[in-house]
Amino acid sequence: MAIDAKRVDANGNIRTVPLSTDDPSDVDLIGALGGNGNLITLGQIGTWEVLTTSGSPDETLVVGRPPFISDYPKRRTSCTLDDDKISQIVKLIRDGWKILHL
Repeated sequence: MAIDAKRVDANGNIRTVPLSTDDPSDVDLIGALGGNGNLITLGQIGTWEVLTTSGSPDETLVVGRPPFISDYPKRRTSCTLDDDKISQIVKLIRDGWKILHL
């Protein structure tokens, strides 16, 4: 089943990015972020995961957290958060990384 992720660009603009499956591969997630570099997990908060890539570090993707190894079937959830919540989550995670100077 297809799901949606939310992509946040360097200027804070948010758009919905469709993923063709609820078990996207790293390649699918990298593609949703523009297709550059290696996938990096910035963090998880609640049922959401925040991702970026080494090639486009200012681009951010919010998607349902990955399933646990023991989960069956392997599924992520569609991102249904409104733009304000997406902005807050991305800011929280990115500010955390700034504290660590990474």
